[in-house]
Amino acid sequence: MKIAFWSGEEKIGMTSSMAAAACVCSNVWDLKTVLLQSRNQKGDLYQKFDGSQCSCLGRRTRERLVTVRKGRMYYLMQPGYAKQEQYPEFFKKSMRRLILRAEKFADITFIDCGSGEDELAADILSSADVSVINISQGRQCLNLFFQKRHAFHGSVIYLVNQYQQNSICDKQYLNRLYRIPKEALAVIPDNQFFRYAGDNGKMERFILRYARCTNTDRQFYFMQELAHTVNMILYAGGFIKDMDKRHEGRISGCSL
Repeated sequence: MKIAFWSGEEKIGMTSSMAAAACVCSNVWDLKTVLLQSRNQKGDLYQKFDGSQCSCLGRRTRERLVTVRKGRMYYLMQPGYAKQEQYPEFFKKSMRRLILRAEKFADITFIDCGSGEDELAADILSSADVSVINISQGRQCLNLFFQKRHAFHGSVIYLVNQYQQNSICDKQYLNRLYRIPKEALAVIPDNQFFRYAGDNGKMERFILRYARCTNTDRQFYFMQELAHTVNMILYAGGFIKDMDKRHEGRISGCSL
């Protein structure tokens, strides 16, 4: 299954959200995951995890996987930054081959497509099983985004990063004003401890530490929403077949 993360805005925490979702998939759902970043952005996955270099994904020595958790979670070292207005066909074909190798290697491939209108990102999104469209709660940015026509392949999830519960633009507001169905809208709450973990290579440690938290823990709300987000993605991608099954509590105390 191929999951593409994209946003029309920069610096809204999309890479961290993708990394957190991958951690839940690998450590809670026991799925083998690989994270990639498109070459239309400067790679920073190495900042999220402690890791050790692994073998090559393919024959090309520069396509080196880094192990986050052996047998469960890996990310690909960024081969090089090359953002362009237009990309030659061989460049796009090279990215497609890389993604195909990752899909053969793992159960789920997460791809960070970067932000903004970009030919390479559009090419990746056109073949994704699930497109996770990352948005913020800024009304001006939301208006600009939803005024345009967007066509995404496969299932679509809208994900609010750094979500503020008390904002005027809460989930109900987004459902009502922008007509985003409840089943297509997920949030990952703003959380200073999560941000710190992501900035200091401790993303997986944070998820593991609080994966079994109860409703008395201060991280419960964050983990509950993260777990719900992952379940929505897995359901949209066809991994979870039964609507009722997606609400089983894979994370202790969390309503999935």
